[in-house]
Amino acid sequence: MNILRCLSAASITVFLGCASSGSDEQAPTTVRVHYPVGARTLTLTSAREPRTGTYLGDDTWEFSFDGASSALSVKPVLDGVPARGPDYGVRAGERVDIYPHFFQVRGSVSTRWPEFKSTVHPRPDGMGRPIEVYLPPSYEENPTARFPVIYMMDGQAMFSNWVIGPVVLGDALVDDALDAAAETGAIAETIVVGIDSPVVANASDPLEDRHLELTPTNAFDPTGSVKKSGDGPKFLSMLVDELKPLVDAELRTRPARESTFIGGGSLGGLMSAYAGVTRGDVFGGIVSLSGSAWWDDRLAVRMVRDAKTGPRQTLKVYADVGGGEVYPETDLKDLMIASNRDLFQAYTDAGYVEGRTLMTLVSPAVDPGNEHNATHFGRRIPSALAFVIGPGR
Repeated sequence: MNILRCLSAASITVFLGCASSGSDEQAPTTVRVHYPVGARTLTLTSAREPRTGTYLGDDTWEFSFDGASSALSVKPVLDGVPARGPDYGVRAGERVDIYPHFFQVRGSVSTRWPEFKSTVHPRPDGMGRPIEVYLPPSYEENPTARFPVIYMMDGQAMFSNWVIGPVVLGDALVDDALDAAAETGAIAETIVVGIDSPVVANASDPLEDRHLELTPTNAFDPTGSVKKSGDGPKFLSMLVDELKPLVDAELRTRPARESTFIGGGSLGGLMSAYAGVTRGDVFGGIVSLSGSAWWDDRLAVRMVRDAKTGPRQTLKVYADVGGGEVYPETDLKDLMIASNRDLFQAYTDAGYVEGRTLMTLVSPAVDPGNEHNATHFGRRIPSALAFVIGPGR
């Protein structure tokens, strides 16, 4: 008969089935639950016999399971309310830290820094730059939790509650994708820092300054759309040396390379590939959505192929292109697709392995891959983030 034992000071119970005994016992399996319980009752449910946890302070409780010879599936429950998302898996002999949330189902989006100014890459008009931030569902509810961060270019086109950005660039709905993934566990809860591009309304070329900062070299554009170019290195220095320290100082991030990512579409994808080669010591993974791999006679292809995976190269790469993204009736018709296929091959040549450190995709020519804008990029974002950032369980 199972005995229910309760740690009265912390009001915690672990339900655990009878563990097998024997001479070949595994190392203890340990689960630490981090959450501000207060006066409420927290339980950790599993299929095994009850065990009592130990309060460690700082809203942390530890449960050690001696003799567990197989994986556990556990879930915290607070006053009868189970934690959001699927069960947490714990391998025998492993120690895991769990940072659950129970009530929030949506994250929040705000203009965290409305007038961010850079000294290494000031805007040509001297104005500040809005920085948008998505905080995942756990962020406000569980102050013990820290989160990975992905920096995304064209911030005004990344989230569901902006109006002006989607008119020009489309709408990627990254916040909706991450809210849904927090419920399924498909993607680890992640902070998204959206760096607004300098888009000028009613100008003859509203994207001129965006093109300038999202191109790593000053080069001729055969498509005729980019008139000014080459400030990409300054933009990347702004991100790494000015914005990232601010984000890490003011938000609960995991600042290490393994938890820091960069992503974008079109020229933002080009800059992501450039960042992965030149600042792989900072970014553990990149997301290139229909990246402009054709830029400067396939600059990104050459840089990736010449680089080798190693301690200063990014760890994971996602790169795609829409199968219908062509320039019809021109000599450049296959430029986007062909250059991205070359980029995919360059990553393979540099030592990345498809399915393990590399994920590439040419989407079908029919919807959702036939347009070059953030709305269509966004339909591929869930798969991209699931691969690069990884699952939440």
